[in-house]
Amino acid sequence: MKNQGGETKAAPRPASSSKMSNSLVLEEGDSLEAAAPLEAPLAQEDTKSSQSAVRDVSEELSRQLEDILNTYCVDASQEGPGEDGGQSEPAEPEEAEKCRSESPRNGDQESGGPEMNGEKESTKGTEEFRPVEECGERDQKKAQEKKKAKGLGKEITLLMQTLNTLSTPEEKLAALCKKYAELLEEHRNSQKQMKILQKKQTQLVQEKDHLQSEHSKAILARSKLESLCRELQRHNRTLKASEGVQRAREEEEKRKEVTSHFQVTLNDIQLQMEQHNEKNSKLRQENMELAERLKKLIEQYELREE
Repeated sequence: MKNQGGETKAAPRPASSSKMSNSLVLEEGDSLEAAAPLEAPLAQEDTKSSQSAVRDVSEELSRQLEDILNTYCVDASQEGPGEDGGQSEPAEPEEAEKCRSESPRNGDQESGGPEMNGEKESTKGTEEFRPVEECGERDQKKAQEKKKAKGLGKEITLLMQTLNTLSTPEEKLAALCKKYAELLEEHRNSQKQMKILQKKQTQLVQEKDHLQSEHSKAILARSKLESLCRELQRHNRTLKASEGVQRAREEEEKRKEVTSHFQVTLNDIQLQMEQHNEKNSKLRQENMELAERLKKLIEQYELREE
């Protein structure tokens, strides 16, 4: 009994060691749990900053695209009706047809005169817009002037022949007046046609200027859109990289959580193993005590029988 009392007094010592191990495990768990919430806000701050930067860049790119569309699309829509208003002159071809129908006898000669004037005006316009071909146009002008001089010489000879056929000077004067009236009418018709052609030329010049301005605007818009596309591609690359970094951080956080959980479970298992070892040691000691008692009882019984 004394041994049992001594053994029972010595048995609580391992419990204190188990308490120490429990306190150590709890301190480790507390340290891990304290470190986890410190890392979580840092990761959240990083994700928030990256998301805000991504939003700022995307808003800037969308604003640039809206500016490009507003500037160029609105300009084109505003300039469109002006073209129609400037080009709508339906009465001019009718006037040209009237002038042609009202032309007198010498139809071939009349058509020759305005065509030459029209060619002169067209060559003037081309000289303004194509300075490289000035030499060829000058040669054409010289050839046209020579043809005109030849035509005038033929007309003068025909006029002299008709005048020689007449006998009295009154008839010659009347023929000259008639010819003068015809030439005056031809000159008026040629002036009308020249005005019509000049209007057409100004319209064509305006159309050309408008098309050139639209072309330059389209080129500028294209360059801006290309630069915007480059920025979008760069932004997409940065987004992919930031997404990869964010995924890596999330995986790292998950790994840390799993390791901390595994460490906690491992500590619990170790604690349970220590407790079971203590119980097993107690049971072993009790079994040994019982075996010694049985031996003593058997010895006493044998001694009594003897």
